[in-house]
Amino acid sequence: MKVKVKPFSIPNGYIPSQAEVIRYSKIWIGSGADIIENALNKIFFDLCPYNKEIEDVLLKCSTLNNFYSTNIYDILKMSVHIRNIHNIDSRLKHYDADLVNEIAKVDENHTFYSFATKFCSHHNPKDYAIYDSYVERTLLHFQKRDNFYGHRLKQSDLRDYSIFRNVLLKFCEYYGINCQSNMKEIDKYLWQLGKKYFSPYPIARTNEMISYLKNHGITLEQDTTDNNLFQTQELMLREAREVISLAKIDHCS
Repeated sequence: MKVKVKPFSIPNGYIPSQAEVIRYSKIWIGSGADIIENALNKIFFDLCPYNKEIEDVLLKCSTLNNFYSTNIYDILKMSVHIRNIHNIDSRLKHYDADLVNEIAKVDENHTFYSFATKFCSHHNPKDYAIYDSYVERTLLHFQKRDNFYGHRLKQSDLRDYSIFRNVLLKFCEYYGINCQSNMKEIDKYLWQLGKKYFSPYPIARTNEMISYLKNHGITLEQDTTDNNLFQTQELMLREAREVISLAKIDHCS
């Protein structure tokens, strides 16, 4: 018995909405992610709201790097870079879009764009949105399906912060989502939606399930017609569960 596995993606019938943003906000709280967010808020808003002292900047950068796994190995260099940016606190408060790319570019060989969006967002969540791979994949999915942006949109475009934020605003406008008062809620929504449908994990459990199926004469074949390999592992796990259930029924009959 062979089962062809298509890469997993957001269902075609799924429509983003304000109700979905609220629903995912409740899921966020239930997952415990709000505890981490509250801890970061305490550091950024109460303990170290400014970026004048290197110790304050280092504490914030280290915590972000740890919580978000942004893979900055020379965190002191990043902290000094941020501390030396002219007028950074005022620019964060009044939303300077150019600041994101300025923070991200540590030197000629290193750019930490996702980290920079997080650093800015945790100072000013009302105006700065967070970029990461799940958010990117979710936006590109709906752009390809619905063309909500109204223009051609490439993956690299989202690494220009002004374009990225404008894409988010167009996304909210198109689907009737209120994100004008706080970008943080749309961050939580897009990240959770992307993680749900585009995460490549858990690979170990997937392989264990595939092995089980092979021992029962069932082969999963990967369908790569849309050239999207990144999502296949998680879907194989889900497909495997369904196939096992069907196999048990066939065995009993």
